[in-house]
Amino acid sequence: MFKRKLLPLLLPALLCLLAACGAEDAPKQENEPAPDNAPESRLLSEVFRGNDTSALNGAVQRPGTSVENGEFRLTLEEYLVSDFQIMLSFTLEALTDEAKAELFQADENDHYYFWDTHEATLTYQDGSELENRITGSSRNSYGDYSQYATETAQYSTMERYNLKMDGTPLLLTVGDLSLEVPTTPNIPTTSIDVEQDDVLLRLDWNAIGVVLNCIKNTDENDVTEKTQNEVIFFRTAEGDLKTYNELFDIWGWSSVHNSSLGKTSLRRNDIFKQPPQEGEFTSIIIGGKEFSLSDGEYLGDYTK
Repeated sequence: MFKRKLLPLLLPALLCLLAACGAEDAPKQENEPAPDNAPESRLLSEVFRGNDTSALNGAVQRPGTSVENGEFRLTLEEYLVSDFQIMLSFTLEALTDEAKAELFQADENDHYYFWDTHEATLTYQDGSELENRITGSSRNSYGDYSQYATETAQYSTMERYNLKMDGTPLLLTVGDLSLEVPTTPNIPTTSIDVEQDDVLLRLDWNAIGVVLNCIKNTDENDVTEKTQNEVIFFRTAEGDLKTYNELFDIWGWSSVHNSSLGKTSLRRNDIFKQPPQEGEFTSIIIGGKEFSLSDGEYLGDYTK
C-alpha cells in the first residue's frame, strides 16, 4: 500500500526517543575526492531531472564493460552504489540489420515491441530480483530515453533499493546477455537507530537519498500519520531548517502488516531533488529530537 504522507509522528513513542543512537555501525566507504573536471553524468542528470549533480559526479563509475552475442552488444555505461541503493545506465546496440529492425520495431503508438520480449532485469546471482524505483518513461522495471538513442542503440537506466549488502555482484540482463555489476559502495551512508517502547526507527541517509524504516508492535490502524513537514526537518550548516517535502522526490510509503507477529512495518525510499554538497546539512530533527547526520549523535530536543 502506497501513501503520499510520511508516517510518522508515532506519538507518544517518537517523542520519547532514546538519547543514545547506534554509533557502532560498520565502517563506511569514503568518497574519493572528486576531480575539478569530473564530467557530468547523464545517468544522474536523468535521475535528478537536470538539477545540479556535482556532489555525486566524481563518485560515478564509468566501466564501459560489454558483452555480445553476434546480434546485440550490452554495455554498462555508468553506475553508483551506496549501502542500500544502486543506480545504473546501459546501452543495447544492434550489431546486424536484422537485430536493428528488431530493436526499433514499433507500432503506431511508437511502442517498442523489443522490450516486451527482452525485458531488462537486475538480479542477484541466485536469480532473485531487487526492489525497484522506476525513473523516466518506463517499460516494465526500467526507464528508457529515446532522446539518447542512436541509429543502432537504445539507452536505459535503472534504480534499485534495499540491497543485500554482502558484496555479492548483481547481474544486469537483457535477453540472453548478462553483465556483472559490482556492489562495493561508492559513497558513504550514515545510519541512525532509535528504540523506544514498542517502536524501532532506523534512518539510512547519503547524498542520493534516504531510507526510513519504522516497526511498531501494534495493529496498523493504531499508527498515527503526519505529513512530512510536520515530522522531519533537516538543518543546514547555516542553521536554517528544510522540510522533508522541500528536499525529497517523494514516492510514498510501503506498509506491510504481519498479523502473526502483531507488528506493523512501514518503509519509504526517497531521493533528494538535488544531491546535497558535503557538509550542506548537519542534523536531522525527527519527532522533536535532533540527531547529527555525521554520526547519529543525539543533540537534544527541538521545539518549534
